[in-house]
Amino acid sequence: MIDFHRDLNEPQREVVSDVDHPILVLAGAGSGKTRCIIYRAAYLIHERNVPPWKLLIVTFTNKAARELQDRLEHLLHIPMRSLWVGTFHSICLRILRYESSSLPYNANFSIYADDEQKSVLKKIYKEHGYDVQKYPINKVLARIGRYKNRLMLPEDIDIAETKHNPFLGGFLQIYRHYQQALLMNQAMDFDDILLHTARLLRENSSVRAKYQDIFQYIMIDEYQDTN
Repeated sequence: MIDFHRDLNEPQREVVSDVDHPILVLAGAGSGKTRCIIYRAAYLIHERNVPPWKLLIVTFTNKAARELQDRLEHLLHIPMRSLWVGTFHSICLRILRYESSSLPYNANFSIYADDEQKSVLKKIYKEHGYDVQKYPINKVLARIGRYKNRLMLPEDIDIAETKHNPFLGGFLQIYRHYQQALLMNQAMDFDDILLHTARLLRENSSVRAKYQDIFQYIMIDEYQDTN
């Protein structure tokens, strides 16, 4: 039996029980913000009868996600597969695999880390004759990452920008080849996981409506780190 009065101080109880509108908790390190998220989930499930799978709890690092999962499982005594708890990447990856029928990918697509990304680019450079001195691979990957963090694929970049920037013109061609190669290999890089999920929810109204219905309560740990 969870005793909210025993386990939480008064400000924490206020955070945990205030579930009818959006709230932002600002507090110093060690003040119990993560504890509030855990007990808020417990409050919603036990006191408000919210099904566990209607909660979405997101954090940034794998270590923080594991801690949340362990503490929730210990407190709630329910299997973690009943909850949507994880990092932004793991939650988005789960959605993409579930919704692969709405994507040009199968459900078992691969995730390419840094070495695989560089290998793809090296093959593109060899096939199309790009100069690695003019287009350093690390610089190209960093720029691709910046565009993807703005949810921009090659077709979203204004071609007019390339007229006065020769590097951007060549880069844009490389970016196109890179995305085509990933798709052909049924692979995504880590930035694609967030980009494709965001675009899927933005552009596919039926998928968006599905997850709007599923996620009745969303809690984000370390929210100040979001972009």
